[in-house]
Amino acid sequence: HLLRFRNREVFYAKKIDGALKKFANNEYGLCEDCGYWIKYERLLARPTAEMCIICKEEAERDESTNILGKQS
Repeated sequence: HLLRFRNREVFYAKKIDGALKKFANNEYGLCEDCGYWIKYERLLARPTAEMCIICKEEAERDESTNILGKQS
């Protein structure tokens, strides 16, 4: 369990570092997929969000479709 928690900490630290770099480059809050602004409420809930909710939901749908396709 300790190793899993440590891996999570390292992963989240990298995401925070990436968000801080985007902030320094005036790119924080821009969706990496469509380029539109991520809503404030989403950033408040998940400060390391890289995609707007619409693009994220679409990516998750595509991911679940690919997983289901592989199982068939």
